[in-house]
Amino acid sequence: MISKIDPLLAFQDYTVDIISNNSRILDIPSFEIREGDALGVRGKSGSGKTTLLNGMLGLLNQSTFKVSGQVIACVQERCSMLELLSEEDRIAFNHRLFAFIPQEPSVAFNPIMKVGKQLLHVRATKATKQQRKEKLKEILDNLVIEDPERIVNSYPHQLSGGQLQRCFIAGALLREAPILLADEPVSSLDAITSDEIIQLFNWVRQHTTKSLIIVSHDGKFLKAVTDQMFELKDGKLIKSIVLDSNKPAINKSPVIKGVPSAAPILSIDHLTATYQGSSWRKRKSLEALSAVSFNLFKGDRLGMVGTSGSGKSTLAKVLVGIHQDIQGTILLKGKPLLHNPTRTRARSIQLVHQDPYSTFNPRITVGDAIREVLAIYQPEDIEKTFHQLLNSVEIDPKFGNRYPHQFSGGQRQRLAIARALAVHPEILICDEIVSNLDDQTQDLILKLLLDLHRIYQISLIFISHNLKAVQQVAERIIVLQNGKIVEAGSSAAICSNPQHPYTKKLLAASL
Repeated sequence: MISKIDPLLAFQDYTVDIISNNSRILDIPSFEIREGDALGVRGKSGSGKTTLLNGMLGLLNQSTFKVSGQVIACVQERCSMLELLSEEDRIAFNHRLFAFIPQEPSVAFNPIMKVGKQLLHVRATKATKQQRKEKLKEILDNLVIEDPERIVNSYPHQLSGGQLQRCFIAGALLREAPILLADEPVSSLDAITSDEIIQLFNWVRQHTTKSLIIVSHDGKFLKAVTDQMFELKDGKLIKSIVLDSNKPAINKSPVIKGVPSAAPILSIDHLTATYQGSSWRKRKSLEALSAVSFNLFKGDRLGMVGTSGSGKSTLAKVLVGIHQDIQGTILLKGKPLLHNPTRTRARSIQLVHQDPYSTFNPRITVGDAIREVLAIYQPEDIEKTFHQLLNSVEIDPKFGNRYPHQFSGGQRQRLAIARALAVHPEILICDEIVSNLDDQTQDLILKLLLDLHRIYQISLIFISHNLKAVQQVAERIIVLQNGKIVEAGSSAAICSNPQHPYTKKLLAASL
């Protein structure tokens, strides 16, 4: 029988090598995770954080990676060396041991099933369906999710990235697994929502015996929720920090005027976007955007900032034609946007998503994915243009024969930008494109974006919850709250002298 002092998980001299070139990508000394422990793993993109998690879950392909050392796990009165288990036994063991919270929840949710139904599908060995419903309601209340009834009855595409992440955390907490594995759980959330998630994790630690293993590039977040932090660089543990476990609780439409002498490339007037409710479920419709008006001019760099659920992503979906339940006027170069054929609109406006992994087909190489676009929009000399595009985003063209999963998050985002530029658009919309990345990679992507803006002379709409990131890119800023513009002006004015209390709160959270 396993005693309370036995470790739930023990790593012993764990290393991972790439077989093809015999290069070591992870070298971790021995460590243990016991009941109630909270371990943070920090490092920039490519440091080995996700490789470590994949090793815990047994997801490293044995034909690609050579794994040495031992991983011993103990759960439900059974201890096993994970590397000796068959694939079937490993899956079953993982289910009993871990509840996983991914970095990109939009990939993990089934797009054709409502969120609430998916959350209640998690297997719990003792809880009845009614008990799970009651527990889910309690968890959603602790997650500070507004209108939880609407959230659980929505499809994934109807929710913002922040709402999806909180729902996935709720689903993980329904599990009876003793260890929560979280891969960048707040990287896509605004600072205010991140503080709410910190409160949630601390609530978990105070009210349950679950252990936490959290991977993040955000040291501030890890210090607020963990007892010990590993610092990784190039696959090696360079620092181990013991943190204070006694942590304090964390407390919880104007129009932008453009250049008068120039005609706007995009003009939006009193735009309202709605998500329809369900009469038989007595669900109310949700007005995601309300009377939003602004102009975008050629060469503009416009920032759109707000917390999760403020309507930022809905605006992006409207402009590229994904969401069409709208009222108001949208003019693209003086002509109604909705009257433009799909291909014409795509040639003018391109969207780079928050989650690049979900936008690439995992079964084809990134090179073929980009060449497909070039074959439609720029068929002349495809290979030359392909090499120019990848060089412009600082990716070696020879890596075009790799698949999406073989790149880091920052590299995938560069490739997503390259694919969008393959159309040679006039407007590039960037929806939270740096929110999943560490600070150093964020700065590199933002610098790259400014360079591309200068080279291609495109107009940018940069969407983010991070006012600091928006300030680095945008010349003008719109602040959205609950679908309405609450403040707008130059980047310098908004960031140095905000007028609206909501903007002041965003600014304070980003410092």
